[in-house]
Amino acid sequence: MSENSTPQVDLLARIGGEPVIDKVINVLYGMMLSDKRLGSLFSNSDVDQIKRMQKKFLMLVFSNQNIPKFTRKSITKSHKRLNLTDIDFDNVKIMIARSLVKVGVSTDIADLAMAATETIRNEILGRETDKNLSEFYVKLGGNETVDACIDLVYELAMKDPLLYPQFKKAKVDHIKKMFKKFSYHLFNGTSYNGRGMRHAHSQLEIKDEHFDAMKKLFQEALVTLKVDDDSVIEALNIVERLRFEVLSTDIYKGDDILMARSRRNTIRNASPLPTKDDNQKEQPLDVGHLNSALPNVSSDQNPTQ
Repeated sequence: MSENSTPQVDLLARIGGEPVIDKVINVLYGMMLSDKRLGSLFSNSDVDQIKRMQKKFLMLVFSNQNIPKFTRKSITKSHKRLNLTDIDFDNVKIMIARSLVKVGVSTDIADLAMAATETIRNEILGRETDKNLSEFYVKLGGNETVDACIDLVYELAMKDPLLYPQFKKAKVDHIKKMFKKFSYHLFNGTSYNGRGMRHAHSQLEIKDEHFDAMKKLFQEALVTLKVDDDSVIEALNIVERLRFEVLSTDIYKGDDILMARSRRNTIRNASPLPTKDDNQKEQPLDVGHLNSALPNVSSDQNPTQ
């Protein structure tokens, strides 16, 4: 049985548990401090406290547990003043993946860690915090709509002159099956133990035009299935977040500037980082209230059982 076909083993255990997370936090914190945009956010902050909260947070996200609503609200509160953008989130997500690889975790598992981190994007960015992902999934139409949408997308893709060459030698039925499972995770936060998007597309030389074409077919399929406009927009925003993982870019190599790519179609409603006022004393990052809000996760427990 392959490493990627063990659904009963949670991601935290596959990463290596608490000892590996301890190493990851040290590497991750160094990466964040060396980044001009992110490093300034930790000025005058309690380093040990931040590392403890980051460790607790990552262990929770990687444990396959459903994150309680009050914990999600606390996560939003602790990041509110930072006015983080989607690109900031993407950068940290890649840093987490790179940190995992640096301490010896495989890129396949690091890809899954990025997918798990994605489920907390809205809370970190303070977006739609009163809207549960499961509620959106019900409004979208649940598994039935997702299955029908993906079937239709690939039916249309096989007729598209740009996309057909990507699929003409592929096992389309298998691809659809796996993408349906991934979509349940993407739109509903369910556990996913298959290949990550980067790994699955690494040999295909996917370009922006291919991604845009598939995204357009996804929109057409949702409209055909009579999904309401707001849910279509939300679904497309979620799909857009996969762009840099799907495109043929090795995120485990390259410059420290992680997101040089222009994301012309990314979500645009996030505010930029505030400009620092030289006459204003910078306040430390407030994460103290998260200590009680983040439940403890043991590295030897398996919440999926």
